[in-house]
Amino acid sequence: MVGATSSGQIIAPMTFVGYCNTNLIEMWVEFFLMPELLPGQIVIMDRASFHS
Repeated sequence: MVGATSSGQIIAPMTFVGYCNTNLIEMWVEFFLMPELLPGQIVIMDRASFHS
């Protein structure tokens, strides 16, 4: 499962089968996370290798 938190709530959840990689994260950001973000919100990601 991939997801984010905003004001203590989970947003943009996505489940998948298999391994998390850069392509999966890029797809999640484009199709799940971006539509949920409000103007002025900031995204902070940890340094997991598949985030780059």
